[in-house]
Amino acid sequence: MFKTVTEEIRLLRFAICKSCDQLNTTFNTCKICNCYMPAKTKFALSFCPNKRWSVADNIDDNKD
Repeated sequence: MFKTVTEEIRLLRFAICKSCDQLNTTFNTCKICNCYMPAKTKFALSFCPNKRWSVADNIDDNKD
């Protein structure tokens, strides 16, 4: 299974996305990678293609 981050980290990542001009706010997708950001921000190994946030160090071990 995919490792996920804590809800706190997910919210922080998505807040960064919301402040980025590369976010398509109609669909919550990234204009660079075309990912659906509410989902992408949950995964520990995900990273921002615009280098605004990176792979997580603190993985939520309670979820697999």
